[in-house]
Amino acid sequence: MNTEGTNNLTYDADNSILTEVVPLNEITNVAKKLWGILNQRAVEKGLDTALIDAWYRGQAKKSYKLLPSLFRFPHGSSVEVKLFSEYKLERPSPNDWVTLFEMQHYFLPTRLLDWTTNIDIAIYFAANSDDTDSPCIFILHPYLLNDYARKNTNLSHNICHDEEPCCIELHQPPFRYREDWLKKCMDDNALPLAIKPPKIFNDAELNRIRAQSSCFTLHGTSKSPLEEQCPGALAKIEIRDFKRKDADDYLKLTPRDVFPDIIGISMYILDRFKLKPDPEKRITVTLEEMWRNDHERLKQGQYTSFLIPGISGCIINEMYIERGYESNDFKAWLNDKEKSFAIVTGPAASGKTNFLINAIIQNCYYSHHPVLFYSLGRYNPRRYNLMSDIAEFLTKMPNHGIEIINANILRDMIADGRIILVCYYNRS
Repeated sequence: MNTEGTNNLTYDADNSILTEVVPLNEITNVAKKLWGILNQRAVEKGLDTALIDAWYRGQAKKSYKLLPSLFRFPHGSSVEVKLFSEYKLERPSPNDWVTLFEMQHYFLPTRLLDWTTNIDIAIYFAANSDDTDSPCIFILHPYLLNDYARKNTNLSHNICHDEEPCCIELHQPPFRYREDWLKKCMDDNALPLAIKPPKIFNDAELNRIRAQSSCFTLHGTSKSPLEEQCPGALAKIEIRDFKRKDADDYLKLTPRDVFPDIIGISMYILDRFKLKPDPEKRITVTLEEMWRNDHERLKQGQYTSFLIPGISGCIINEMYIERGYESNDFKAWLNDKEKSFAIVTGPAASGKTNFLINAIIQNCYYSHHPVLFYSLGRYNPRRYNLMSDIAEFLTKMPNHGIEIINANILRDMIADGRIILVCYYNRS
């Protein structure tokens, strides 16, 4: 491990990504320091950096890669032209850049990756994603990226003005995305480029771009993340001991500042009345209500319409509850955060499910520590991974509401011990 400039600053000699781990209140100063190091690299390459600002991107998790949404789908690139054509058919535009940037804004997969020249905007997005946990901020030097791209392909000359060695200004129309970018990108083995939005948008679009100080990387042939393709143009700040409330107090930004349209107004009102969806709380409430519903039905001797599959044969009865040391062992395991899993075995129809259900219900364990009781018999590995399948199962619960449960959040809650996952499988 090498160091450059400070004892706390490290970078891997193989990929040269400068990285520092700091609390939220130190981000701005550390970002200036990292930008200074990146800018010095650009100067040493003979690049004129007088008029260029740092680009930032906030990520909800430090493990997330710098990969555009199109490449997060295995078949994304194979349907790219159809996606673009379909959207352009529905929303005709004289300029393909407008079409592409609109697709990015409205959550259609593209080769674009969002960046901003305002570090507060980057922090806002890192802190306010549904799956925010261990967030980070990436810093990009756009001239370093484009210098590397130009030296390895001729592609950038095809879409950018050529007055500057590493220009990030796009050509004005006419520009044809399919012909001038996609076909050329396949021919030239194109590398990502740093680009600024062209000045051809209507007022509403311009307001959003200005509010977010937007800029983008446009990715080429490689499906590798940006940090693997051009690590020397990047730095990374990981936020230590992150708490979302601290980010709100630090930034003083509202959704209306970030989204100057009806979306921002709606988000602002939800925040003001404390109606902003909390994905973790929604999962917890869903599980608690499932158990409460089924517990009441069991107590009343009703053995139909259960929300938790597989417990219809359970009876709240002394013969199932009084199991001596087995019950004590199971209760001890439920409260032991050091033991990650337990196995309950026994012959068919020996009461294993009854034992598990009653051990949970006896102490109403679900009311203070959510328990997810899941049948592996319903799992289809050809369709989903396990967490995605469970997330879909919970989303369909009648008591859940309209929000889709995020499989990554569910996985993290289980991994952190905030949900006890009990999987069972009945084998004849």
